[in-house]
Amino acid sequence: MKTNTTSIEIVTPDDLRNIIREVIIEEVPKLMSPHPVPPPTYFTRKEAAKRARITLPTLDKYVEAGRIKAYRLGRRVLFSEEDILNALRELPYERFKNRRHAKK
Repeated sequence: MKTNTTSIEIVTPDDLRNIIREVIIEEVPKLMSPHPVPPPTYFTRKEAAKRARITLPTLDKYVEAGRIKAYRLGRRVLFSEEDILNALRELPYERFKNRRHAKK
């Protein structure tokens, strides 16, 4: 029959401090992110249009086309900075392609 035994070890206060210090030094870096992630930034329709340098009707067209995602919070419509930046990255290429094809 197997018996469970518990052993008690007597530790001095200095030894306990050293044990805790070693565990903290080992575990805290694992918990910390190398680059803290900032919380996402959201803009109103007017702020999003200004940020993207487009008009409000153009912003509405982009939302309808699915180019920019709109988030509804109650009666407010918000746009994430990441979505706006992603849409802006794609737009110049599309305009360039359209101009290029129009010249041919």
